[in-house]
Amino acid sequence: MFPTKSSGVDGMSALFYQKYWGVVGNDVVGYYLNVLNGSASVKEINQTLLTLIPKVDNPVNSVFVPTRLITNNIIATFESIHAIKGRGGSKLKKMVLKLDMSKAYNILNTWDTKLLSAAGKEVLIKAVGQTLPTYTMGVFQLPKSLCQELSAMIARYWWGKSGRKGIHWLGWRKLCKPKCLGGLGIGFINFEAFKKAMVAKQAWQILEDPGSLVGRLLKARNFPNGDFMPATAGPSPFMIWKAIL
Repeated sequence: MFPTKSSGVDGMSALFYQKYWGVVGNDVVGYYLNVLNGSASVKEINQTLLTLIPKVDNPVNSVFVPTRLITNNIIATFESIHAIKGRGGSKLKKMVLKLDMSKAYNILNTWDTKLLSAAGKEVLIKAVGQTLPTYTMGVFQLPKSLCQELSAMIARYWWGKSGRKGIHWLGWRKLCKPKCLGGLGIGFINFEAFKKAMVAKQAWQILEDPGSLVGRLLKARNFPNGDFMPATAGPSPFMIWKAIL
């Protein structure tokens, strides 16, 4: 998080915690561990500041537009770069500008499993482990082996005890199934099924809204003289288009 953005109701921004983490870090981590383990409440800190943004008829923000997916910008960027690279020695020169795209990502430290209850581990898996690859899966068709590796990592963490490898009493697919289908109802994600659903969402958007930015871009690049359904990979497809097909 940028140091001076998104201050809390007490006026403290991220800068305070970043600068004085050596002083307050243990208290902050301890408090949230207590919340995850059920011995503390978030009521005291569960407050936020709401800012009402006036609505306009023609919003210019390319992300928060009705019917547009946030992953559309990722697809448009990668397809544009792929097209520029494919021009080779063309006299028509193109360039890509990267403006205000830097993000500060917090790196999650390894959490010792003895510090969290089963409920706490479930929350951490769902809030972190299963959400990090969401945008990637919404654009690229990840290899089956990678999906299996992600599932195995989360399964090891779920069954592990005090930092040691635990016994996997049930298969991962069983943990992902709802109770009505014979599973435990925990709600973990089957990454292989999830990646297909996320990419299928892109295909559905092209069918439903062919006039959108990403719809027009993919058509111009991959099936300029035809329709989406009978379209093929073509001579020089990018991995995004191959994933959608």
